[in-house]
Amino acid sequence: MGITYTFEQGFLWYRMSGHQNVEETRAGFEAAFQDPAFRPGLPVLIDARDTPGRRSASDLASLAAFFGAHRHVLGRRFALLISEKNPSPGKYSRVLVPQSDRYKVRFFVFYEPEAAIEWLTSPEATD
Repeated sequence: MGITYTFEQGFLWYRMSGHQNVEETRAGFEAAFQDPAFRPGLPVLIDARDTPGRRSASDLASLAAFFGAHRHVLGRRFALLISEKNPSPGKYSRVLVPQSDRYKVRFFVFYEPEAAIEWLTSPEATD
């Protein structure tokens, strides 16, 4: 249980499992910033497929606010990877789009890691 991360070719991949409270989530995400392998400007893949339950609108808004507030050290693209048993990405997108506008970043929801990685690392991803 917890949050782990790896630095992949062109992006930072967070893997979440189990359930974490807000403090544990922040600590897990911030750990990557202290890693010597960290490079500013990396887009982020948040893999939440192994977390229980559905995310509430406030959970998603809090997640977006955390990453939006760290946009000075992270890239401007954030992919949220969810399992297909969760509600449609449309529900999540309705919460994340206003956060994207607020923080001048892009949040997008995916079911498949390959699609998320392609979006994060495409040449157009430098916007």
